[in-house]
Amino acid sequence: MRQKIIYTLKDKETILNEDQLHEHTSYLKHFYCDVVLQKVEEYAFGKLLSAELYISEDNITDEEILFENVFVTAVTIIREKLFQKYTLLHKTRYYLFTRQYENYEIKDSLDRIISILNVYQKGEQPDHNKKTMHGDNGDKLDIYYFSSGNPTFKKSEIEKKLSEFSKNCNEKNDDSYYLNFFPMIPSGEIIETETCKYFSEKFGVEKEVTLQEAFFKRSFEKRIYRNNIHQRTIRFSGFKVYSKDYFVYDNFPMTLKLEDININVTINYLREKRDGFTKWEIEEYKKNIFTGKRIEVFDILDKSIFRQIFDLKGNVEFTRKDAYYDGDDNEYDGFYYDENGVLTTEYITIDDGWSGEDVYISDLRNRGFFNSDYGKYYLSAKPEIPESRFLIKSYREIYRNHLGEIITKEEAEELYEYIEEIFENDLPKNKTTYKAFSKKDLKEKTYKQYTESYHHHVKEIPNLEDFYLGRNTIYYNRRLENTYIVYDFLVRDVEDFSQVKYSGTVVYDNFYRLISKITFKERTKELISGQKIHYNFFEPHHTTDKGSAESIFVNFNHKGEIENYVDRSKPYSPDFYSKEKYENEYFFSMSAVNQPYYKSLKSLVPEEKAYPFKEFEQETMYFRKEGSHWDTGIDLFMSDSKLKIALDDNCYYYFLGENEKPSDLPIIDSNFNIVFSNIKKSAYKIETDCNYDNKFKMHFIISLDSGTIECQFENNFDNKLSFALLQSADYSDLYSFYYDDKRMAMMDIYLELIIQLLLKA
Repeated sequence: MRQKIIYTLKDKETILNEDQLHEHTSYLKHFYCDVVLQKVEEYAFGKLLSAELYISEDNITDEEILFENVFVTAVTIIREKLFQKYTLLHKTRYYLFTRQYENYEIKDSLDRIISILNVYQKGEQPDHNKKTMHGDNGDKLDIYYFSSGNPTFKKSEIEKKLSEFSKNCNEKNDDSYYLNFFPMIPSGEIIETETCKYFSEKFGVEKEVTLQEAFFKRSFEKRIYRNNIHQRTIRFSGFKVYSKDYFVYDNFPMTLKLEDININVTINYLREKRDGFTKWEIEEYKKNIFTGKRIEVFDILDKSIFRQIFDLKGNVEFTRKDAYYDGDDNEYDGFYYDENGVLTTEYITIDDGWSGEDVYISDLRNRGFFNSDYGKYYLSAKPEIPESRFLIKSYREIYRNHLGEIITKEEAEELYEYIEEIFENDLPKNKTTYKAFSKKDLKEKTYKQYTESYHHHVKEIPNLEDFYLGRNTIYYNRRLENTYIVYDFLVRDVEDFSQVKYSGTVVYDNFYRLISKITFKERTKELISGQKIHYNFFEPHHTTDKGSAESIFVNFNHKGEIENYVDRSKPYSPDFYSKEKYENEYFFSMSAVNQPYYKSLKSLVPEEKAYPFKEFEQETMYFRKEGSHWDTGIDLFMSDSKLKIALDDNCYYYFLGENEKPSDLPIIDSNFNIVFSNIKKSAYKIETDCNYDNKFKMHFIISLDSGTIECQFENNFDNKLSFALLQSADYSDLYSFYYDDKRMAMMDIYLELIIQLLLKA
């Protein structure tokens, strides 16, 4: 193969001789192998600034390329792949070992870019994707799309642009290809984008790091995900790949790749997922040689609880079982079984941090351990997955700052004060507040802890001295009142844990948001304080970071009278009001807490029923409003893959499914609630009933072909209500409601937005 170097100006067209380079402040250096471009270096004032590398194979990782170009400030890696008559270019640019951008470009047979997909990591604002129609004489038409695939322009506007452009174009184009970004390739192939995370380990503790931080570690690993599902792990040591793990979620066997023949490879086949447990069949290879197979089961905390080792002939060598998480502290690790599944262990050692404690199997038998619902799993090698009646099928850790806003664990551990909440089967287990009182405490992660524990099945605690389960505050006697969750609670005396200092009652809604609380002195039963909270924002406890920031706190004194109000509608800056000031300033209007329930402690449970719990997943959909230069992010709350709630600035959209009532969704007290029901969709139109704030009821008929909407009023207030197109614009047609010919601006409808929301409902 013949190596060749060509110098050009930055336009990549003007060729320079080597003796001309000193005449220019900047130039490009192109490296070819035969006729194939491999690398382009950019120089300025004689110094290497950046490099573009063209990679045709997947046998080298981005990280290894960056290691080899460690002294180059900016590195762009371009990987090429063929799809029939189209070429895919996967471009990733790194600046100082930090990923700057990533995209996929599709080129046609004439080497023209016809589509660009921008890839973004979690937390990044997505850029618009783009498709390009090419015409004669180099003319082109660019059409932009949101990350969802929807175009930024309305359908009729795109069709108009395509029609006008095609008149001056001899090449025949399929207009339907441009109405949505997906599929990106005209031939229909799907490009599956991936995201990644980096992790390093120090003193046995794993921590997520950035790519830039990983470069300064002796070893680290890269985990790669597709649609949030773990696909593979690559481990680096000394700037080289030394092992890989692959995760296979179907029943098709995987063949080792050519680039993996000189490293250690593990292939993990998912065989079963049930009750919070995952079962994997794992094959191991060392430099392309099969070295063994094992079956492994992991519990809800991703701890290995079952491991069965096979020899090269497929015979069982031995089996081991360890304690699985069931909400209690189970310490019995290390039950071993022979090839027939018979328990062979004589004793197990419990690690107590010192020399350990030996517990004999015969003693466990005598105690009835193997007859218990938990212990029967360890009597023999079968079953592989526990079958207890009291399994923890879901587990969640949530971290909050002092304002109640959800943050990551890493962010929490950088604060002087944070809260850790643990939920099991969607029920609270522990809530621990961590406080550091000095810079030294924060640096050494030395916190004073205050723990609140929930005991859902404990009805009474007659003797606190014999109650060992709780620490500071103990919630018990769980019950339902008017669909709200109510607990009694005890607060231990910090100087004598056997004594109760305070007691009281708390009320939660079905999303475990605190609704009200009352506290008494235990000895005298005197009232100390009370609190009631109104939430202005719908917030499932694990879905969004709004926390208690969108709420109003009503605080009561020891006389049961309102002491003050705290308004947390402004992020990071709660406003404190005396009773007199708040009521004088806000009670003349429709204040949410100007109701009898919030004015006394007579009843802790509201009269209105609580909304039933739903498991929500949050997404963000982007939309361009007319007159705005910025995209608007709309929060979507999905349940069972269907849209239920959408939040657009101060407007709340609710979507009822079949047989659902408004009371089935957590509709908040707002002047801008829009409820859609009886939604019927076909390829050509959408029909739906619509209820504006329980005042205006109507039926919408939306034509997907013409992009128009018809409104039929159910209650027309003496024919004073009307609905008409206000403005036809590029991004969306804007419709408005009129009462007695006066526009009700707060009830405007962006038709394209409503269509996209209804299609998801």
